[in-house]
Amino acid sequence: MHLVLTDVLTCPKCGQHAGLVVLAERIDGRRVLEGFLGCPSCRSNYPIRDGVADLRVEESTNRESHVEGYAGDPVRLAALTGLTEGRGFSLITGPAVQVAAQITRLIPNLQFVAIERFP
Repeated sequence: MHLVLTDVLTCPKCGQHAGLVVLAERIDGRRVLEGFLGCPSCRSNYPIRDGVADLRVEESTNRESHVEGYAGDPVRLAALTGLTEGRGFSLITGPAVQVAAQITRLIPNLQFVAIERFP
């Protein structure tokens, strides 16, 4: 997760008025690889693992193992979306976020904003 994103991320519980603060445990350049995002208002913490921030309010127990069209294959998903090089940010939504970290390992400098589900 790129540090620039911390300027625009807000707490999923509190909404727009509560920005998140990053506590980086491991960084590479300006990318946070491990750490947490914290809300100073409600004191919620959201983990950052392998460069991906998990802003889910509750953990889903019924996650899909694949999505039609790419069957969970990060190389196929990157090809279907035309991702060949990392120049900036890309938005990924739905069950496909399960392979976001794998795609960022395949394509250097690619930054994802991942949204698993909409409220």
